[in-house]
Amino acid sequence: MKKQLLIVFAGLLLAVGSAYAQSSRLVADIPFDFIVGNKAFPAGQYEIKGVGVNGSTLMLQNTDLKKSMFFTPNYCSSAQPQDESKLVFNMYGNHFYLSQVWTEGYDQGRELSRSSREIEEAQLQEGHHVMVLASLSRAR
Repeated sequence: MKKQLLIVFAGLLLAVGSAYAQSSRLVADIPFDFIVGNKAFPAGQYEIKGVGVNGSTLMLQNTDLKKSMFFTPNYCSSAQPQDESKLVFNMYGNHFYLSQVWTEGYDQGRELSRSSREIEEAQLQEGHHVMVLASLSRAR
């Protein structure tokens, strides 16, 4: 009986986590063109939200052009919960690559694998991190 109750409780926790991941989104005004994987995006306002059963896949969508992309980043962590929501970009020359997504109040973020193009640029020149603040809002 205890084992069955534990399984039901774990299922409820997953459902609540999944519902939260699907009901929240980050919105950010990105002032420069950038790259996610091998796909280029223009500067503009974007939203990022979790999709799927557990929200592990993220959707990035330009709110004006409706250009979008789905990607599945890895989890990463920090020593403390984040004070603000933000997107972190790796910058090489004048190219910006989306690297991490952080949500305020959480010590776990999402980290994208580097593309072969980004790896090549990193070997040619020193990179810098650029942060863009995002706001957390509820899905419509």
